[in-house]
Amino acid sequence: IYVLPTREDIWGLVINEAMNSNCAIIASDKVGTSKDLVKNNGFIFDSSKVEELTYSIEKLISDDNLLEKFKIESKKIIKDFSFEND
Repeated sequence: IYVLPTREDIWGLVINEAMNSNCAIIASDKVGTSKDLVKNNGFIFDSSKVEELTYSIEKLISDDNLLEKFKIESKKIIKDFSFEND
């Protein structure tokens, strides 16, 4: 699981890197990549609501099936953002 709880990040390249490493993603709504890359592979939470972040983390650490699904989806999604597709 990769968590980026920032309140401001124009893109958040670390999300791309985490997805390429098969991580499920939890990112705030202030991460530029969250709208493009976080689909069926993680959660986007409101950066002003700590309880949403907490829920997302607890959900993934308690649901192995969902975690595995998100990890697989991350790898699929990030392939469209690789140099091989240029």
